[in-house]
Amino acid sequence: MLIDYLAYRLDHFSSIALILAWEYLVRRLRRSHSRLAWFAAIGTVAHETLHAGIGYVLGAQPESMRIQPHQNILGYVRFARLSKWNAAPVALAPLLLMAAGVWCFLHLMLPAFSGGAYLRWALVGWLSAICIFSGLPSTSDFRIAAWSIRPYCLAALVLAAPTLLFWAPVP
Repeated sequence: MLIDYLAYRLDHFSSIALILAWEYLVRRLRRSHSRLAWFAAIGTVAHETLHAGIGYVLGAQPESMRIQPHQNILGYVRFARLSKWNAAPVALAPLLLMAAGVWCFLHLMLPAFSGGAYLRWALVGWLSAICIFSGLPSTSDFRIAAWSIRPYCLAALVLAAPTLLFWAPVP
């Protein structure tokens, strides 16, 4: 029983260490000016594509998208009709990538390690690292989301107020 528990923890520890190693490599490559930077740019493409896709669905009308994997700007999307109601979901859309990365970790990476498929484990580790760390919103994303989040908080407060005011625990 103890050996099974330690083996289970080894799967997790090794997989997390691999994701952190991939992340280190991806960060280093993104800042390089070589062709290898495009190896890491797939995360930027996914990040910006999610902004554009959710923006399109919510009527923000994406005008242009640019991927620029060097210096401080990795990419951006410009919108024609960003409003207080669609800005937060558009700005925070890359969080969906984080969910995909966690899913890959739990359902693909851990079973690959347990099954001894180490090449698949390493490749899914790269995919998980790309998804998890490319899903982090940038400072610009947070700024746009903060501008737009107030109406959502107010709407949630208005909808929750009757419950909070009149709810009484049943004795």
